[in-house]
Amino acid sequence: MLTPNRRHTDLSEKQQRIYETILSTTPDLIYIFDLDHRFIYANKALLKLWGCTRKQAIGKNCLELGYEPWHAAMHDVK
Repeated sequence: MLTPNRRHTDLSEKQQRIYETILSTTPDLIYIFDLDHRFIYANKALLKLWGCTRKQAIGKNCLELGYEPWHAAMHDVK
């Protein structure tokens, strides 16, 4: 028998898998920055565009990933 707490955990894990599937399979470019403008998430479409792996991209900023300075500056606007 599932306890309410375990049921909630199972639902959360299922939702997380659903979200990750959606984010990783969409052709749209999806990313998340931290407050220092470093990537903490990039989906497969964006990684393919950059030509690198998630491990290579996470923690870097736009300049470190080869963006032109004017383009990187657009992302730095608060």
